[in-house]
Amino acid sequence: MLHQYVRAGLAGETGRQAARLLGNYVGYRQALEQAEAQWMAEQPLAPGEKLERTIALRRQHLGPLTSSQLFAGEDAHQRFLIAREEVRANRDLSNDQRQAALSRLKENLRSGALLVNSKGTSAPEDLRNARENWRKLGLSEATRLQLEQQTLGLVAARDLTGSNSWDWQQRYDHFKKERNLVLRAGLSEEEKQRQIDTLLVPTSIATNWTPSPTGSPSICGQASASARPG
Repeated sequence: MLHQYVRAGLAGETGRQAARLLGNYVGYRQALEQAEAQWMAEQPLAPGEKLERTIALRRQHLGPLTSSQLFAGEDAHQRFLIAREEVRANRDLSNDQRQAALSRLKENLRSGALLVNSKGTSAPEDLRNARENWRKLGLSEATRLQLEQQTLGLVAARDLTGSNSWDWQQRYDHFKKERNLVLRAGLSEEEKQRQIDTLLVPTSIATNWTPSPTGSPSICGQASASARPG
């Protein structure tokens, strides 16, 4: 009933989109309530597993892109809190190891690495070494930030499109190798970034960046094509 009021109160396509989103969200909340009861009946879930199942269910109802746009920040914070408690509870860690792990978590939260589920890829962890290497190459802070965001954007595309983890990692490793060759070449920073961009697919709000398996542009599936109500 509420989504009908929303549709009536907003004109044209805006009203239809808002009503559709609200209806999908209500459906998601109802499905989540049922799923949580089922999860509890089967066996208690670890907090991290429960979060990822919740995210997957939400994407079924809202679509991957809309779900990410609305909840990515909240999900990142939840991943941080869960991981922080796991580190604190790990008795196998020394005090120095625990502090180092907590520092890495804070850095991952700051950089955006926790915005998506990066399980199955080493890309976010690789960023630590990459940042130092980029600094040693004399790249400007603006260029280093752009490269960092580019890497995390690739991980986000992988997560949103549900790409095969092994296949994606192979593509990413090839892209990373090609990118390093460009970064070490005697080129201006503008030319370096231009050549790196040619290794990637142009993106819009509906199209994700994915590494080309050959180092040349390839077409990636659109997130919006899978962003239909579950």
